[in-house]
Amino acid sequence: MPPKLRGSSFRYLPVGPAERDWGIHVSAAGAFAIPPGSPYPLPAPRTYRFRYERGRVMPEYAMVYITRGRGVFDSRETGGRPVTPGTLLLLFPGRWHRYRPDPRTGWDEYWVCFDGEHVRDLQQRGFLRPQRPLHHPGVDRRLAGLFLEILDALRSGRLGSAQVAAADTLAILARVISEARRVRPVDRRAELVIRRARQIIVRSAAEPLRVPEIARELGVGYSWLRQAFRRHTGLAPAQYHAQVRLHQAQEMLEGTDLSVKEIAAALGYDTQSYFSRAFRRKTGRWPTQWRAACARSSAGPHGRTKP
Repeated sequence: MPPKLRGSSFRYLPVGPAERDWGIHVSAAGAFAIPPGSPYPLPAPRTYRFRYERGRVMPEYAMVYITRGRGVFDSRETGGRPVTPGTLLLLFPGRWHRYRPDPRTGWDEYWVCFDGEHVRDLQQRGFLRPQRPLHHPGVDRRLAGLFLEILDALRSGRLGSAQVAAADTLAILARVISEARRVRPVDRRAELVIRRARQIIVRSAAEPLRVPEIARELGVGYSWLRQAFRRHTGLAPAQYHAQVRLHQAQEMLEGTDLSVKEIAAALGYDTQSYFSRAFRRKTGRWPTQWRAACARSSAGPHGRTKP
């Protein structure tokens, strides 16, 4: 098991023609120790900063390896997914995503940002798939060591260090690809069924969840669907349904002028008070507090809303 991180650091590297000609190049790397209750994310190069409420779209690839603590990952392809120790997040250019540690646990993360013709060719050939950004190599000292070697190479600035960092990044990618290709055909079929089940839940989020009806529509058994859903998403169908409604509520509070009562009704909650309590239980804020915080974050330096 990797030792617990005691501090946080990062380095970034200007990328020139020599690095690009290698086929894979590293632009930044870091190791962050996030104690429980700490703000997130920590300071980083401007290109890699983001607010969880808005998420982020990056111009390049990144890998984030979690070795301690828990949290959540969210993307348009996957929806909300739990992050546990030993999870590796593979982030793709041009794809919206967001992630953060659970404030109760914090987490330790190792990360690297990279790009190149070789990486994009791997994605084009189907070895790297935006539909599967979460991988589970487990908590591995050697894997964490590769991330630290990348960070050390960027720190050193020695001749050839960019190629060393690129080679270590490719070694990590090889681990990710190997883990992904071990998925059995039966699991690939289950993944397709679960994807369709998620789509149904998202489409009918404002309606009561009826898992038996979804199972019949997909041609599978009720018990099998519940077990497979939890195995592939980390959440029970009811938990996923609640999370989808929460995300939709957040979007409506930020992007519409509907009242809290109207939003509660639109999302199928029986009463405004029940919706407000559920929202606060999941986010730590009342709906009105969430809306006010979103308004403040989008205001310009003189209090005007940013374009």
